[in-house]
Amino acid sequence: MYRLNLHSDHRGSAESPSRRGGKRVPGPPPEAEGGPILSRGPPSAYFSLSPLTRYPGVHSMSRSATSGLVAVLVGFALVLAGGCATGAGQESTASSPGLPPLLGAPAADTVRPGHSAADVQFMIDMIPHHAQALVMAALVPERSERREINLLAERMAISQRGEIALMRQWLDDVGAPVPPSDGGMDHAMHGAHAGHGAHGDHGAADGHAVLMPGMLTDEEIAQLADTRGDAFDRLFLTFMIRHHEGALVMVDALFASPGAAQDDFVYMFASDVYADQTTEIHHMNQMLSRIP
Repeated sequence: MYRLNLHSDHRGSAESPSRRGGKRVPGPPPEAEGGPILSRGPPSAYFSLSPLTRYPGVHSMSRSATSGLVAVLVGFALVLAGGCATGAGQESTASSPGLPPLLGAPAADTVRPGHSAADVQFMIDMIPHHAQALVMAALVPERSERREINLLAERMAISQRGEIALMRQWLDDVGAPVPPSDGGMDHAMHGAHAGHGAHGDHGAADGHAVLMPGMLTDEEIAQLADTRGDAFDRLFLTFMIRHHEGALVMVDALFASPGAAQDDFVYMFASDVYADQTTEIHHMNQMLSRIP
C-alpha cells in the first residue's frame, strides 16, 4: 500500500473521499492527444553549431561592421565586470554580520497537526479487517481454477500484508496498542473491538459484539471453505466485494470524524485504501459477470 506505494498497477483510478480533494490523475500521453511525438535531438546538437549556422545572415556583415560590433561588446563587458565587482563587495559587507534566513523556512511557532483518537482506532480496526481478507485469499489456490482470480488473490495478499505492517508500525510510533499481525482473528471474527469501530457501534445491546463493516461471520468463512470451482469463485467475489465495501465505510467514517486524518500518514494511507479498494471492487464485479 503508504504507499506508500505498496500497491499495484491499478492505483489512482478512484478518487479519495477526503475533504482535501481527490488525487490528480495524469492526463493522456501526448501521442494520444495529437499524434506521434516529434523526436528532438539533444541540446548539445544545437549548441555545437557555429554562429553562422545558428544565425543565418551573420556572414553577410561587412568586416568593418563586425569589428565595430566586437569593440562595442568588449566595452560593454568591461562595464558589467566593474559593476559586478562593486556590487559583490557591497553585498559581502552587508551580509558579513550573519547569514540571512533561508527563504521558505518554516516559522518557529509552526505546529504540525497530530493524530487523533479516531486515527488510532481506524488503524486498530483496519488490521483485523485486512487480516480476514488474507484468510479469504488463502482459500483461493486450492479451490479456484481461474487464473484471474488466483492472480487477484495473490495481489491482495501482498498488498494487505504490506499495509498491515505499515499500520502496526504507525501505531507503535505513536505509542498506541498494536494488534498482532494476524489481526487476532479469533477476536476479530467475534468482534473483539466492541464499541471501538469506525461507526462506534460494534457492541450490541445484549453485550455481544458485532463484526466490523463488511466482515464475514464464522459461518460464512466455513461456507466459502466448503465450496469449489465456479461456486467458490462466485461466492469468493461476492464476499470480497462486500468486504471491500466495508473498508470504504470505515474510511468514510474516519474522514467524517472531527479532527481526524490531519496526520499526513493517516490521510495518505486512508486515501490510498479507498482508491485501491474501489478499483478492485470494479474489477471483481467484472470478473463476477463472466462466471456462468
